[in-house]
Amino acid sequence: MNTPATVACGDLDVSFLVARSRELADRLPYGRHQLLPSMAHLPQLENPAAVAGVITDVIAG
Repeated sequence: MNTPATVACGDLDVSFLVARSRELADRLPYGRHQLLPSMAHLPQLENPAAVAGVITDVIAG
């Protein structure tokens, strides 16, 4: 995949999922890992505004 991609994960999620999300981002040629502070497994429900901010940043480049 040669398109920039952001892999986001809550920093309070279970450790193996945080590690896997970082691994996925590292494997992508243009991958970026984004830890979402004070969020767990469902950041889009826990803090929709923060997730929207990440998406906006990705779109803006």
